[in-house]
Amino acid sequence: ITITYNPWINTHWTKDRFFDKEDPDADTFTTTYRDNEWLDEADRKLIEDLKETDPERYLVVGLGEYGIPGGAYFNEFRKDIHTIQPILIPKHWDRYLAIDYGLDMLAALWIAIDEKENLYIYKELYKNNLIVSEAAHEIKQMMSAEEKEITGYAPPDLWNRRNDTGRSAINIFNEHGLFFIKSDNNRANGWYSIKELLKVRKVRHEQTGEYRNEPKLKIFRNCTNLIRTLPQLTIDKKNPNDVSKEPHELT
Repeated sequence: ITITYNPWINTHWTKDRFFDKEDPDADTFTTTYRDNEWLDEADRKLIEDLKETDPERYLVVGLGEYGIPGGAYFNEFRKDIHTIQPILIPKHWDRYLAIDYGLDMLAALWIAIDEKENLYIYKELYKNNLIVSEAAHEIKQMMSAEEKEITGYAPPDLWNRRNDTGRSAINIFNEHGLFFIKSDNNRANGWYSIKELLKVRKVRHEQTGEYRNEPKLKIFRNCTNLIRTLPQLTIDKKNPNDVSKEPHELT
């Protein structure tokens, strides 16, 4: 059976069936306008102009990737700009740990900040079906010597005490040597902050004097789940200032 089509919506069954996981009995190929020898230069320019005018549409029309229905919230995100190969983090840079915990998913990000307040997300932990003590163990396993005094942030709900035990998730994290500051729960302000960090600015290189387009936020390419989920977050249909809470695996 041969199937040929234009990918458009990232919820389409073909994405999960053929591209999100490998099937030994199926061969997949992605072709783009660059493979079309019949396009003239005017057609090519129309597509390539989308890189600047509509990056989200360019991913679909130009690169043959699956699109996002309802509009991507972080349409500033570009894998070629916002992701970098891992570098050695200098010891004097400030480091932070941010977590979100639930039995459905433990998501943890390690963040370093340089002297110019550029943020580098350099490590991630993304694992489900962990009770709190197991989540603490997984986080500790990933800690390096430089991260012993790291500042941690966690959402307010982890301070809620269970009626049956009188203890909270934070109590259990503390017992395992992990201490967190209660983060702000204002979703919209959080999203705005991330959008500002993703914004590309002209930065003058100290040695060459050349100007380059760079964001304040850079993600190491080993953080595959963050790179996968961040650009797939969509605008909430009822509140355009917020990110949709569905599908839950992404949010």
